[in-house]
Amino acid sequence: THPPASALKMKEGSLLLSVNHSRVHEGTPRSEIARKVAARPVALTFATPAKTGISANRSIGETFAAVAAEIAVGELREGLQPLKKDAPPLKTATDRVAAAAPLAEASKIRSRQFDKVCAEAKLQAGEHSSMLQAVALLRCLLFTGDLPTAARASSASRSCRKLLTEGVVAISPTTTATATAESGRKVRGKTAGYHLWRWLLRWGPGLPAKCRLGFWEWTLGPASSKRDSTKEPATLSERIVEASVKVDPIGVIVLSSSLAAACPGASLATYVLEGLQTTVQEAAASESASQTSSSSSSSSSGLSSRLLEHILGDDLEGRRLWLLSSDGLAGLVLQARCLQVMIAAHHPKLFRHFMNEGVAPELFFCNWLLTLFQGCCPTADLLRLWDSYLFERSQKVFVRAAVALFGLLEDKCKGDVDQIVEALLKKEAWELPKNKLWQAASETKVTRAMLSEIVGKETPDGSR
Repeated sequence: THPPASALKMKEGSLLLSVNHSRVHEGTPRSEIARKVAARPVALTFATPAKTGISANRSIGETFAAVAAEIAVGELREGLQPLKKDAPPLKTATDRVAAAAPLAEASKIRSRQFDKVCAEAKLQAGEHSSMLQAVALLRCLLFTGDLPTAARASSASRSCRKLLTEGVVAISPTTTATATAESGRKVRGKTAGYHLWRWLLRWGPGLPAKCRLGFWEWTLGPASSKRDSTKEPATLSERIVEASVKVDPIGVIVLSSSLAAACPGASLATYVLEGLQTTVQEAAASESASQTSSSSSSSSSGLSSRLLEHILGDDLEGRRLWLLSSDGLAGLVLQARCLQVMIAAHHPKLFRHFMNEGVAPELFFCNWLLTLFQGCCPTADLLRLWDSYLFERSQKVFVRAAVALFGLLEDKCKGDVDQIVEALLKKEAWELPKNKLWQAASETKVTRAMLSEIVGKETPDGSR
């Protein structure tokens, strides 16, 4: 197991559930269990006995997240080659991190990105006088760092709208979902508007809580399929199932039929998105209570089916993340590999210490990723991570946050395997100040290109 059984502090009377992911029950012959356990490597899954004082009231989604993380790490350690410091992808990542180190201070990163936005704006404006006025407005917005002001400024004129929003909102959904996602990726990242909004999200004060869900829907664009708003499912779980079927009907049917009509991925997605929805609503309620205005919050309605389709669709690939797709496990293994390479490149001493003690940092990362980092940091940092994730449409946001988090916890991880596991499991003892993780993540070098190269080394066609 990863970490080894000794680190899990297993209690006497633990129930053996599976051997190498094969179900074990009271009717399984002892000879068969002995034969499976004798094989190497071996992965054993146990259930904690009820009388140990450890709470067993975990939801199906929470339990499935832990199991999926364990399986993904097992597949990574047994299916992929060990990292070599003098060979790609670790050598390439280490070189890029070393090259970026002198410029890793927040002020230097902010200055470079500021210049990049202005340069993109000038290039996009050309010699048109109206566009040059819009460029001047864009520079003012960069200084103010206020997202609502940027949204209002885009209504000033056609030139402002083009400069401030082109490449930010998804392209028209008249084509297929896959084509829309691909065309959106080609446009996004090449316009002044995209760089402006990314800069504001990263270095500004953040989104007002009451505007968060509206901003998410706006930047993700229209849904890929037409829907009847009068038939909106009542509960979040119903909306998740409906969105999953619309995005990938064959995948959901195949997974459900192979598990006797059960779909644990749907329970995992519901568990995570319920937590996300609750966090967003509580932040909006807290903001409204602290203001003198008694106006109701626009975030109280929760996650719409339109937003869920985007989260589960090709833009954010939630269906792969929560194993609602047949290639979900392979995708999770590759995400774990990306974390493995990035932490080895950014924190080589800590990574070697983990390896010497038999600790798999990617096991904790997979669990954090599957739950979208809920419980790993203060609410303010968590909301900003989600804002960045939905805007940039890339899980690099969470890889970067995980690398930064391991760096912040390095002093707590200097003991033996038992002490390391205890430190990483007791999130309440981390005591991270507000904005500490967000600032550390902003100074951590993790790019799409770096992750794509890691994935390309592990897959024949470089597909994710």
